[in-house]
Order: sequence, then C-alpha cells, then structure tokens
Amino acid sequence: MNRMWRQSLLALPSVGVSILPKLACPACWPAYAGLLTSTGLGFLISAVYLLPLKKKIEVFSAGCSTCQETIELVKRLSGSSHEVLVHDMQKSEVASKAKQYGVRSVPAVVIDGKLAGCCAGRGPDEQILRSALTS
Repeated sequence: MNRMWRQSLLALPSVGVSILPKLACPACWPAYAGLLTSTGLGFLISAVYLLPLKKKIEVFSAGCSTCQETIELVKRLSGSSHEVLVHDMQKSEVASKAKQYGVRSVPAVVIDGKLAGCCAGRGPDEQILRSALTS
C-alpha cells in the first residue's frame, strides 16, 4: 500500500504542470486533453474551473444611432470570447424581459443577468463596459 501512495505522489507534479498551461494557452488544449486522458485524468477536462468563462451579454436596442454605437462597442470589446445577443425593444416579449432586468432606457447592456452601468449617461462608456466584462 505504501508503494502505491508513493507512485501516486510522484504523478502530482506532472499533473500540475499539465493543468497550469491549460488555463493560459487555448491552442494547446487538445494536447493537454490527450495527456490528461492518457494518464487516466480525463475527467478533469470537463471541469468548469478548467474551461474559460464565457459571459452572456445582452444589448437592448431601439435601433437609434446611439444603440448601434453601443452594439458595435460591445461586439468589439467582447470579441469571440463572449456570447452577444441584441434585443429589439419594439417587441413586447423583449420589453417585458428588459423590465425584469431593470432596464429604464436604451441602449442598455446586461451582462450575465445584471444591468451594466455603462450606458447611464449620453451613450456608452467604454471604460465601464470594459471593466464589467473583465470582472
């Protein structure tokens, strides 16, 4: 029994080395997935803490120029790392959804179900939106 524990402990540094870069290098993920699977640790691949966090960003718009500017800003800042949905406030079901989030004016941005404060003034504030996306 003692020998088995020693062998298990010897594997821990290699597991740690294989997991750390997985957090930083998306291009290397297939290689790390293969390594973890071959060592019998394939269950770590599907763990939430090893996957990048993708935020759901909803933009409520009325189609005005300020709304279009906000949509373009959100898409530019989020890139392909987040899911961006644009809602048209002309539709009644969208208006009721906006009311649930506490939207009182457009454009409005909701990030993971929380109303962002980036659009409270005369148009979108890029710094506030950027910090909301990174937090």
